[in-house]
Amino acid sequence: MTASTKTHSILTRRALITAGGASLLGGSFFNAAHSAETYPSKSIRMVVPFAPGGGNDIVGRIVGRKCSEVLRQPILVDNRAGAGGRVGAEVVMKAPGDGYTVLLGDASYAINASLYPSPKIDYASDLVLVAVVAATPLIVAVRNDYPSKDVAGLIAAAKKANSNVTVGSAGNGTIGHLAAVLFNSTFKTQTRHVPYKGSAASVNDLAGGQIDALIGTLPAVIGAVKGGMVRAVAVTGKTRSPSLPNVPTVAEATGSDYEVVSWFGVMCPKGVDQTVIKAWSDAIQASLKTSDLRDAYALQGLEVDFRDTPASKKLLDSEIDKWKKVVRENNVSVT
Repeated sequence: MTASTKTHSILTRRALITAGGASLLGGSFFNAAHSAETYPSKSIRMVVPFAPGGGNDIVGRIVGRKCSEVLRQPILVDNRAGAGGRVGAEVVMKAPGDGYTVLLGDASYAINASLYPSPKIDYASDLVLVAVVAATPLIVAVRNDYPSKDVAGLIAAAKKANSNVTVGSAGNGTIGHLAAVLFNSTFKTQTRHVPYKGSAASVNDLAGGQIDALIGTLPAVIGAVKGGMVRAVAVTGKTRSPSLPNVPTVAEATGSDYEVVSWFGVMCPKGVDQTVIKAWSDAIQASLKTSDLRDAYALQGLEVDFRDTPASKKLLDSEIDKWKKVVRENNVSVT
């Protein structure tokens, strides 16, 4: 073989190797792009970070059912309760960022960001709040035989020396817990917080007379109120809830500026493809326009509150700042 022929042969082999590598590399890019473009191609797990029967569980099942129809794939609810929602959040944070494991988060995550001294999760960066799907005020409810008939009476009782008024919530670090902290701070009351492992347990104990009051989201409590098991004395929104039009707001009944509104949203692990985020955002927006979802929301005291990814991030950031101030000013600790 001549030197010229040998050189040509080497160059030819290099060209083939380079072309083959480019082909393989191009194929991997194609597969990744194709995977995102055809999302979803299999069932999706929606992690609900609280026990069944609570607000997150109710919202997750309503939204999951409608988004399943839009995305044309099953959405399976997986309840992973514990640590004020952190257990479920960690499950999703550690999942692949392919959009097949999502989280039904809520306002508790804005609280957890400052409540726990060494959080394992940075909720503003380790997870992506794809879209807010609903909002709801909370209910201040009392046991049926509680002497006070309104929120002013509850406040008066809780202001007395050595007050032992007990107020339950879905757990430490939840929106109900911090709403109770803000209640004490605003009205100079001395209620004792009783954390439960989920809203359903707190509602059951209130109905059974084991605690005096609770503060929880409308979806978690409204069934017991309408069923006559507990008595609602106020809601915590800026205006009265259409689902409980005869129940005043705390602000209205006290002349204060007390207001707490919870929100729910679909979250994904960081690094998820923008195509997946858009698919979820579009599916949520389409679902929220349907009459059957809106009817289901109304029954639970929920309000449609769609926010796209940039608007959702802005909300999360502002909520983290708000609750950080409450935690610091009241020296709240769960450790």
